Amino acid sequence: MSEREQKNREAVVTMLSGRKVHLFEPQPEEFDVLDVAKGLSTIARYNGQTIKPYWVGDHSVLVARIFLKQEQIEFAKYGLLHDGAEAVYHDMTHPFKYMPEMAAYKKLEKKGQRALYKRYGLEEEPQEVKNLDMLLTNNEKRDLRNGIGLSADAEFYPDLVITPWGPEKTEREFLKMFNLLFGEEFGEVAIP
Repeated sequence: MSEREQKNREAVVTMLSGRKVHLFEPQPEEFDVLDVAKGLSTIARYNGQTIKPYWVGDHSVLVARIFLKQEQIEFAKYGLLHDGAEAVYHDMTHPFKYMPEMAAYKKLEKKGQRALYKRYGLEEEPQEVKNLDMLLTNNEKRDLRNGIGLSADAEFYPDLVITPWGPEKTEREFLKMFNLLFGEEFGEVAIP
């Protein structure tokens, strides 16, 4: 067995469902939306440096809702799952995540995100999702971080004030949105 194969066998995260996700070579079938919802509903955005706890899952549901409201179903699917790999690889603050020393981590997280997308019939993330994701950070900074890091000419998603949920509600809303967007194709999941 090669050194890489040995590392892949050992670098495994066991999810609440009992599924094992291989960090170096994640496979689509290793991902389950119940695990993703559970993880994202308890991972804090901005390393928890917000005036109220704000979960990655809150953000993901918000992105999906905006696209759904605009009747852009395909973008809504990507929006819901766009940070899904963080349920396995965790979230890191932007400056840390994008340091040159973190290139290997970014590569692994990208592999995980591609495997998750593939699991649910998606391919490369559309630029529109990335654009909305970035725009919403301004709303989040304004509403949850006392304006920290906002430039004077910052743009905001209109008529939106970010109101965080607790972890339980976040998990339920994430799964409700999954059922709405993916339930017909992949089967509806039970909502706790």
